[in-house]
Amino acid sequence: LKNLAEYLKRAHIEGAHREYVKESVEGSLRPRINFTKSSQRFWAKGQMTKAVSDQFNFTRSNLVNQILSEACKTSISLSRNIPGLHNDTNTFVQFLAGMPNFKQTSHAALIDRYQEAISTVPSFKPSLAKAIEISIEILKRSGVSYLVGKKGIELPSYLINLETAFESYCRNILSKGLRAADPKIIVGDGNRKPWIKKLFNGEGASEAKPDLVLTYGEDRSPIIIGDVKYKREIKVEDRYQIIAHALSYNVDAAFLCCPAGYKQEAGLVKTGEIGNGDSLITLYEYRFDLQSSLEVEEKSFVSAVLSLIDIDE
Repeated sequence: LKNLAEYLKRAHIEGAHREYVKESVEGSLRPRINFTKSSQRFWAKGQMTKAVSDQFNFTRSNLVNQILSEACKTSISLSRNIPGLHNDTNTFVQFLAGMPNFKQTSHAALIDRYQEAISTVPSFKPSLAKAIEISIEILKRSGVSYLVGKKGIELPSYLINLETAFESYCRNILSKGLRAADPKIIVGDGNRKPWIKKLFNGEGASEAKPDLVLTYGEDRSPIIIGDVKYKREIKVEDRYQIIAHALSYNVDAAFLCCPAGYKQEAGLVKTGEIGNGDSLITLYEYRFDLQSSLEVEEKSFVSAVLSLIDIDE
């Protein structure tokens, strides 16, 4: 969807796609009279003031724009509830605003006419050709496969923040897995309300923002916090940070999660304890093996974190 929006923007710069479309008009005499049809339709019946004439209109009402319009309609329905596609949805809406109303045609019929449509696109409009290609894939409701032959769909690049992606991935794994084990366990994002809090007591303090805040029960009392680091080695500064957050959230257990390095054993390791009595905090580290079966590793991750939870009913 993002790639279709990108190519529609580029196609707009290349210029709107118009074609000369032949239309037959019946009635009063006009240029380009079709003598055969006029004789059959009117003159043979004595209606000498009427004729069938052909005219060519330079219009946006063509197959290419019909395919793009249907793809935009489908894209709007698919992207409507996805916040990250808000700007792209606006692109689809703006494109449709400049298009005429087309006769309703099935997606299957438009897909079958792909070669016909692409043949009408001039070589100086490469973005339009790509927009048509991606539109067809959207109308097919198919995914993009990188394993189908040498020639595939050419798409613009998009940068992915792997640190953010890995953090969200770990949070989603725990959220689903722990709630399946006990619905009272909620995994929140410490960077957002209501899980974010002040690091120190008092006004004007900076905020503590652990990546994972595990709460239990209706009052959402924190029981464990965690930080996700997309790095091979945990540094001492990372441990200082999670310990400070654990004190702030008043929990007795915290963990750091990072990908397992080369030849490092995956799993949960106890780093150590700090403090005394009611202020005792136990720190753990979990190394996530991204090279192994993710399904197996996800279950291991959930089991390891679940083993740290000690709930007093």
